[in-house]
Amino acid sequence: MALNKPLEAIEEGDLQALVDNQVSERKTIEYKEALSGNADGDKKEFLADVSSFANASGGDLIYGIKEQSGVPIELSGLELSNVDAEILRLEAVCKGLRSGFEPSVST
Repeated sequence: MALNKPLEAIEEGDLQALVDNQVSERKTIEYKEALSGNADGDKKEFLADVSSFANASGGDLIYGIKEQSGVPIELSGLELSNVDAEILRLEAVCKGLRSGFEPSVST
């Protein structure tokens, strides 16, 4: 089971199904409870995840899901005061190092 839907079509029930069916992390899916921070280590981990998907056939990096040993155990959700600002921040992290990827990673 994977999220074979466009981002705009994904609903809470789709995410809950990942938890209910214990869909483990793998090459094409990764769970994170919280968004990456601004510390260098956080950015490095985020970019490692993004580049891993870019070097494969893509994948889903899903925030707001608590996992244990790679298995989702709970929808924890995210509290964001400005979703657009977070999107821009993460895009900027990618763009800041995008020139180092061959071929280039598109955002």
